[in-house]
This record gives sequence, C-alpha cells and structure tokens, in this order.
Amino acid sequence: MLSLSAVPRPRVLLPPGAARPGLTVAEKRRDPLAQLRTIIGEPTAACPRDWTEIERTVGLRLPADYKRLTETYDPAVINGLFVVQPEDLRAQHDEFAGYLHDGEDEAPLRVHPEPGGLLWCGSTEGREWLWWDTSHPDPDRWTITWDVDFDRHTFDGTLTELLIADLTGTLPRPLTALAASDEGPLLWR
Repeated sequence: MLSLSAVPRPRVLLPPGAARPGLTVAEKRRDPLAQLRTIIGEPTAACPRDWTEIERTVGLRLPADYKRLTETYDPAVINGLFVVQPEDLRAQHDEFAGYLHDGEDEAPLRVHPEPGGLLWCGSTEGREWLWWDTSHPDPDRWTITWDVDFDRHTFDGTLTELLIADLTGTLPRPLTALAASDEGPLLWR
C-alpha cells in the first residue's frame, strides 16, 4: 500500500483560549465548550434557562460562557468542581459571602452587591470557593479568583476554560485532587 510519510510537527500544549501561531484572526479562539466536550463527553440533555429573571435576581448580567455551560451540562459537577446552578446563584452567593466578612483583622473584601465586588460561582471538593471578580464592566471579561482569604489565586479566563485547565493539568496549582482516569473525568449528572 502506498502512503505518504508523516510530516513531523512540533507539539505545543497551549492554555485554553491561547492563540496558536500562524492562524487567521477568526481561527485563533477555540470554543471552550467544544474543548470541554472532547474531555468529558456529550451532555445528556439541554437545560434552557430564563436568564432575564436570573440576572434580575442576581442584579448583574452574567457571563455568556456560564450561560452556555449551565445550559449544556446540568448540573455542572465535573471532577470535583461544583458550578453553581443559575437558579441558586443569588441564595448561595448570599450564604457564602457572609463568611468573607467574618474576619475581624482582615482588610474587608468588596463583595457583590457592592460595585465590582466578588460574586460566588462555585466550589471544589477541596473546599475552595470560586468567585467572579466583577470589577470589569463586561461580564465576559471577569476573572475567577479563589482562596481569597489567604493566597488569592486568579484565573484570567472563563469558567469553562478553568474547568479545562484543571482537567488537563495546566493550572499552576490544581483545584481538585481528582485526575481524569482511563475512563475519563468524573462527571456527576
């Protein structure tokens, strides 16, 4: 059988959302949700939401990535990362935000509903609390922060990109102790 020899190409692992050299502007940004699907598999069913009502309850516009993620994977509990359900976002935020103000000696943190305050968006099996930093007026540009009381880690990307980075081991400090096995990552449905 005749076939061409494989062309050797250098392999480079890039962080989620990073531009690949030599591509046109339209090709530079990969769809994070499509990347996540290749790691954890297809969702079981779509879950449309009333975003107008949810955003009214929360008091902020929410990131488009979060909307897509929670409409696609419901509930989104992936390898020990628990993404808050949109309908529970305000109540859970209010519950966890109260703990941030308990420290007497610490500098006070800005917490939503304060302008630019932190908005709770999830947690991990290791008891890390994930917060959006809402200081940017565009919710699609919010960063994600955790361990806000001590070392404060920040991820400059979307919630889906954070899941991908944790699942692929590209975070400098993993959020979960769980690793994807031969059977794939753990997805609780």
